[in-house]
This record gives sequence, structure tokens and C-alpha cells, in this order.
Amino acid sequence: MKARRRDPDELVREGLALHRDGKIAAAARRYEDALRLDRNNLPANYYLALSCGQSGQHRKAAELLGRVIAISPGMAEAHHNRGYALLELERFAEAEACFATAVALKPDYGAAWLQRGIVLEELERLDEALACIDMAIALSPHNADLHYKRGSILNELRRHEAAIAAYDRALALEPDHDEGWANRGVALHSLDRSAEALACYDKALRLVPDDARSWSNRGNALLALDHFTSDRARIVADRALLPTAVDEILRYDSPVQGLSRVATEDVEISGTPIPAGSRVHLLFAAANRDPEVFPDPDRFDITRSPNLHLAFGFGIHHCLGASLARTEIRLGLDELLARFPEFSVRRDGVVRLHSDTNRGFAQLPVQLVA
Repeated sequence: MKARRRDPDELVREGLALHRDGKIAAAARRYEDALRLDRNNLPANYYLALSCGQSGQHRKAAELLGRVIAISPGMAEAHHNRGYALLELERFAEAEACFATAVALKPDYGAAWLQRGIVLEELERLDEALACIDMAIALSPHNADLHYKRGSILNELRRHEAAIAAYDRALALEPDHDEGWANRGVALHSLDRSAEALACYDKALRLVPDDARSWSNRGNALLALDHFTSDRARIVADRALLPTAVDEILRYDSPVQGLSRVATEDVEISGTPIPAGSRVHLLFAAANRDPEVFPDPDRFDITRSPNLHLAFGFGIHHCLGASLARTEIRLGLDELLARFPEFSVRRDGVVRLHSDTNRGFAQLPVQLVA
């Protein structure tokens, strides 16, 4: 008896049912079966692209959504989702064009306004980014994250008073947001309102009291300046060196030595094949001593610039707390060196943590000398 030819739309419906049950891989197979019967089936292309995006296959998702757009160029959601896939691939200019098309087709598309603002910020087109975030806020005025993002962009534009107002609106909606308090502190500090800034930093730290990496950052900074005393003396004499010194401390003795990731597709790096699904351990500390990126990488140089270290990761996985971590180290050292410029670490009492990820301390005794 001859098998009944399956209908592509029926296969898509089966895929959607599996998708709703969280069976993403099985759903994707149904969509692929539908496409074998009809390559231009719009729902099959679209939902397969969403499945690929959920499983980290962003290149394939972008390709499929390009096909959807060719079939139905007025589909705002397809432009938005393709923009998101391209953003994940760090193809920022193409992503921005997709989000721009999405909001042109659907002006009340709040998510697309937000994503366009994010990618414009990556492209350093800050005034345009701010305009997009303002559009998103107009559509969702009670979304605290949008006000935080507005404050962040205003800080980058050095419009610190406006940034503080944005953080105030955000914190009124979400009072326990540690990054919001920290970034409000950054804006206040830029206006030389140090007492108010310290109160914000204190509030942020109270909301995240057990962040081991923050303590590791500070400990590594103390140990580095105890060892490189001539560099410490230069900083004591010229506090303008602190920002570049902080980044050099982060590069020289990275608080996070490495993390694992899973390859989403087959790749080859320096002749070594890495199949999709392989777990790969990324050694940030080794990358931070790469002689192809850092001249004389084993030398501690508090004026090193540029300093493209990976202490906070890179791209879309860049640490959200990076600005807070830098600020904590910079302000902490500023206060410490003002009061105790001759501090010393009792090296015989130093005990490192037993960790394959966090390079910190179980014990770091410090003698404070004015």
C-alpha cells in the first residue's frame, strides 16, 4: 500500500505542538520534514529559525529568516528575530538594519526599539541609541530595565544629571537592583558628589554581599601593588593613572581564570576540529598573556593602552557587572592609598582559594601603614 504523502502544514502543526511541550529538537525535525516537501513554506522556515535560535544555531537562524523575509518582506517579527540572530553573531551593522526595518513596519514594536538601541550603543551611535530607548519607554513606561538602559547611555554621553534621574525612575520600580545603585553611584561620582556616590555603592554591595569575584578583584589589586611598589608610588603621586592601572591588574591577574562553553556548530581553530556539542574550556587568563595582543605580556604596565583584556569576557557574554567591578577597585584603591600609602601584604599568611575558576583568596592579611 502506498504511503500517504504528508502535508507540510500538518507537519508544522505537529512541530508547534512539540515546541509547546519543550521538545525543541523534535519540533525542528518536523519543520525540516515540511521544508523537504516545500522549501518555501513560510511557517516551517520561520519556526525552524526560532528553534535554531533557541538552540544557539544563530547563523542558521539568520539564514532561514532571510528566506522568510524574501517570501514575506512585510513581516516585522522576521526582521526583528533576524536582527537578534545577527546581534548574537556580532554582525552589528546588519542587525541594526533589521531592527530599523522592524520598527518601520511596526512602530509600536517595543522589543525591536530596545534591541535597536542596544546595537546602536554597541556601534557607539549613542544619540540614536538613546532615541530608540526613549521610544521603548514610551511604549512600556513601567519597565525598569528600559530606564536602567537609558541611564547607562546617558552616563556614556556624560549627561550625568539626566542619568541619575533615569536611575531614580528605575529604582522606584525595582529598588533592589544592585547594578542600578552602582551605576547611579558612577554618575554621582562623575559630578564629584562623592558622599552620595559612596552611599549608592554601599547599597549595591549590600545587595550582593557574597560576590566572591568582587573580593578576588580587590585582593589581586592589593597583592599586585604590594609586589610592584614603584608602580604603587606612581599611582600615589598621580591618581589619574588609576583607570589604566585597574585594567592592567585585571589583565595581569584575572579574577576568573576561565569558563566552559558548548560549541553550537562545527568549527576549526588552529587546525583543531571542534564538533558541535563539544564542551570547550576557555582560558581567559592565558588569553590575557597572549603576545600577539599584548606587547611584553608578562610585564606589569599600569599605563598599558589599549588593554583589550578578557577579564570580563567578550561580546554578548561580556560581564554585566564590569563597570561596577572597575569602579569598586578604582574607588577602593583611591581611598586605601590616600589613607595607607605604605600598606603591605603579609605574604607568609596568604592562602589562595582552591578553585579552577576563581583566582581569589581564602586569606589575605594586610598591614595598614599610613
